[in-house]
Amino acid sequence: MALVFLSFTECILCNEVIDASRPYVGFPSFTGNTKDPLYRFSDNAVHESCLHNHPSCQQVLTILDAYDASLPSRGGVCTVDGELITDPHQFLSFGLLTSDPQEELYRFNFLTFNKMNIGHWADRDEFVRIATAFLDAGKWEGTSRFNALAYMLLQVQKIY
Repeated sequence: MALVFLSFTECILCNEVIDASRPYVGFPSFTGNTKDPLYRFSDNAVHESCLHNHPSCQQVLTILDAYDASLPSRGGVCTVDGELITDPHQFLSFGLLTSDPQEELYRFNFLTFNKMNIGHWADRDEFVRIATAFLDAGKWEGTSRFNALAYMLLQVQKIY
């Protein structure tokens, strides 16, 4: 979740300081892809009024709902077997891979897995192909040397 220091943190949309006089929203870090158009919202804060006036408002709110539903504290149900993931060490969540519904990778957003079941995932090979093509096309860039999508690919390719 974004750290908001009242009277110091600036709204990323209007660049005015966020303080107690106006409602604001702090976003979790929902994507590690700096090339995604919605990356600017990830782990940042905005005034509610600025968000509601932004053209991406509905898309951001929809993504937040999907993000919340994918959290282990919200149930963490495995995509493969539909069972609750009870071991946090076996939990893998994709998060937001792309906000573009036209991308093939979009359908894999926010999937959650028990790592022990990945070998049985029917769409595993297709995900590997699509995610590899997304990386090869230069559509993903991490915030540091860590590439979250490449890491997820490695996790999916492992046999547990």
